[in-house]
Amino acid sequence: MRYQIVPGVRVEAVGEQWAAWSPASGETHLLNDESAAVLELLAEAGPLSTLDAAQRLAQETSIDILQLQAGVELAWLPLEWAGFVRRLDSATP
Repeated sequence: MRYQIVPGVRVEAVGEQWAAWSPASGETHLLNDESAAVLELLAEAGPLSTLDAAQRLAQETSIDILQLQAGVELAWLPLEWAGFVRRLDSATP
C-alpha cells in the first residue's frame, strides 16, 4: 500500500509542535514530529509505502528502521482521517 499527500496540505512549525492544514477537510490539526516528517517526506518524494518512507527517514536520522517503520505504519490512518494523505491502490502508478 502506498500513500500520497493531498495537494495543498500546509505544515508549519508552532513552537515544539507542528500545525497542518488540509484543503480536503478545511481543518487544522496539531501533529507530532513523526507525522509532520511523514507529510514533509511525501511532499518531497511523492507517493511512498511504509517501508519506503521508513528507509528514507532512517537515512536522515539515527533512528532504527524497524522503529521508524512501526511509527510510520501507525501514522497513516490518523493522517488519512484528517485529510492529509490518500491511500493509493496497488494498481495506481
